[in-house]
Formats: sequence, structure tokens, C-alpha cells
Amino acid sequence: MANINFYFRNKKRQLKNYNDVEIAYNEFGKKKDWCEGKSAESLARFWFNENTDPFTIMLESEFGLIKLIDGFFEATTPFDNVPRGPRNHDILFKNVIYDKGKMTIGVEAKGNEEYAKLIKEKYDYVNKKRQIGQNSNQDIRLDAIFDSLNGKENKIDINAYKELRYQLFSGLVGTITEAKKNKSNCAVFIIHQFLTHRSIAESLERNYNDLHQFLDFIGIKKLMKSGDIIKVPLNFQETDIANIKYASDGIDVYIGYLKTKLD
Repeated sequence: MANINFYFRNKKRQLKNYNDVEIAYNEFGKKKDWCEGKSAESLARFWFNENTDPFTIMLESEFGLIKLIDGFFEATTPFDNVPRGPRNHDILFKNVIYDKGKMTIGVEAKGNEEYAKLIKEKYDYVNKKRQIGQNSNQDIRLDAIFDSLNGKENKIDINAYKELRYQLFSGLVGTITEAKKNKSNCAVFIIHQFLTHRSIAESLERNYNDLHQFLDFIGIKKLMKSGDIIKVPLNFQETDIANIKYASDGIDVYIGYLKTKLD
């Protein structure tokens, strides 16, 4: 394992080994998420029991020498002023050192799980809540993300936006928010897809297709392969819909993709 300090959520709880991560997940009420084939277990196994060189090699192919210092499993990042619903990073690396200064890395790990709900499903949820007299602010958050990307140029399609997976947007804007908070020069959002003996081919294909639908929407036309890192061409801009923390002017934003097979 790389010489990195690992913690669960914040520095109050340090993690020394794989078993520490499992105990933390169980105590945090996430026991159902801890099994082979799911991302939480795979991510812990990778960082404590496997060769982590491919992760570093991927980053150094784009940025030169880097130094990972602190990694936080299940770190949370509020990225707007809408109540509840912060970004939950599978792992967040703060204060990564590279030749241009500091970098922040947010990781979305995947096993067989999908990238959570489609955006249109989240809008439908809000509408159903309101039909029975209950309130929800989720649509404000969704509208703000769209408006922040769309700006005054009206260059993207709301219907195409609704067909995308929300988790990919929350991962990206959550990573940008952390990078700005930490005064980083660069934000890197990495999708880490794990393959195990419990992998389901249909689930892997679905995730790959959902990822590339998202990438195409934000201006990345290339089909990413494992080890790729690509700069995000679109900027998130300030919006009047919500007080966002992820306006990306002045910061370099990248997306990386890594596939790892675990025996």
C-alpha cells in the first residue's frame, strides 16, 4: 500500500488496515454495502491489500510526480445551499502535491451498482411529493447544476440532461467544491470500476454506457479506456437558482477512469 494516511469521514478516526474500514462501515450503518462485488469492500481491498501503482501511474501520466498524503473514506461535501444531500465521496484525497501546487481527487467507486437514479427520476420524485402536499427542494439543486453548465448561451438540452445519472454530476461538482475549499490548483474526479468474480457483465456494460453518455454531455467525446485522464471542457458558472460552491473558473478540472480486477 502507498504511504498514505487514511481516515473514515474525518481525521477523528484513522484507518490502519482493511479490517478497520469494515468495522467503520458496520458501525456507520452501512453493513449492507459491505460484501464482495460492491464498491465499498472493493475500494478498501484495493487500498490496503492490492498493488495501488495503477492509480498513481494514471495520475502521473498526466501530471508528473504526485504525492498522496491523506485519504478520507466516505467524506462528505456540501456543494450548494440546498438543505441535505451533500456529496458522499467513496474516497477523497486532499492536499495532493504535484508540480503546479495542490490537487484534490474525488473517487466514485463502482462494482455492480449503478450510478444512482436518473435525473428525470429525481424530478419525478419531487413532483410526486408535491402532489400529496409534501415539499422537496431537490429540483432546485438539479436546476442549479443544469443552469450552471448552460449559462446564458443556452447550449445544452434539458431533456438530454434528465436522461443522465445524478451521481456522476454530484461526484464532479463535489470534487470541484473540495478543490476550491482546499485552495487546490486542480480537481480530478475519478471513476474507479472494480471487476471481481461477482461482477455481472450487464451491470458493467450499463455503467460504461451511462458514464459515456455523461461524458458526451459535458463535452468529452472520447471513449475513455482504463488509465485515461481528460480535461473537462465545460465550466460550471455562477447561477441565480442556488448559491453553488462549484463554479469552476480559475481551476483545472479533469475526469479519470480506471478499471481494476480483484482476484
